[in-house]
Amino acid sequence: MRTHVLVLHGTLDPAQLWPEGTSDADTLRVRLGEFTWRRRTVSELETAHVVGRVEKPIVEAGVVHVRLEGVDAPELHYRPTPPPCLGLRERTRYDAVNQTFVQPFGKNAARLLAEHLGVAPLPCIVRTEVRSPTDAFDTYGRMIGTVTIRGHDIGQFLLADGYAMPAFYETTPRDQMRAYTKLARAARRHRTNVWRPASVFPKLFRRTCAWHVERAARLTELDFHEWLARQHDMCWPMDVFLEAAGRAAPRKLAEFVRERSELTVAPFDLVFKEAPAEVALTARDGPIRQGQRRRRA
Repeated sequence: MRTHVLVLHGTLDPAQLWPEGTSDADTLRVRLGEFTWRRRTVSELETAHVVGRVEKPIVEAGVVHVRLEGVDAPELHYRPTPPPCLGLRERTRYDAVNQTFVQPFGKNAARLLAEHLGVAPLPCIVRTEVRSPTDAFDTYGRMIGTVTIRGHDIGQFLLADGYAMPAFYETTPRDQMRAYTKLARAARRHRTNVWRPASVFPKLFRRTCAWHVERAARLTELDFHEWLARQHDMCWPMDVFLEAAGRAAPRKLAEFVRERSELTVAPFDLVFKEAPAEVALTARDGPIRQGQRRRRA
């Protein structure tokens, strides 16, 4: 099925970023101007709700939450989500030991982006290639897209300066994969910021934090690698994906991880499978569409 570009025209306030605000570098709040799809305004999205992992309106107090496509910045305030179906005692133990984790360079990445953008709110454009406008939102109610300000992709800025790593999914446009990989390779070659020795891929950092809390809450006795192998993170090596993504079965992320929580390949050499999540979009006058959309974490 052919894809088209959903565009969010809006305004981004740099004050939301750390240290003045709380936003990290890859998840931003954009004040809505309008959504357009195939050169027409899509006003239905302005009153729509996402019902997935969370239930929330797409537009909250005039703001849309946006997750940068193809970019994973270090965590600024990651708090693991409890596993489903915990009993009361287990949940009490989990809550007692759960905490907010900060990854090295998380604060630096947000501060660098804030300094790059300046102090005044700026017009911005968020673009995403999808089959339907409703496919642009994940199960957390975020729009997944590329953010441009003054004609420049801020994801490219973060990657070029080594303040983020690529995180590709099966729906990431291939030309974007190529452009982001080129920037990341150069930053990695110079060991810039997040590419320094001992730095951890942010997705893997989140999994490590989740395992740590489950161990502390006595919900698992597995070591990290055994625990990761039981999770649902699936991916393809980039070369396999490009040659035969529709035919090749994805593999577990654990197959590409050493026991010390290190990837055996570069992050840009993997393409992650998007776990399907039921997303129901409803407006004031009734349902728009019931569909499936990616779940990224």
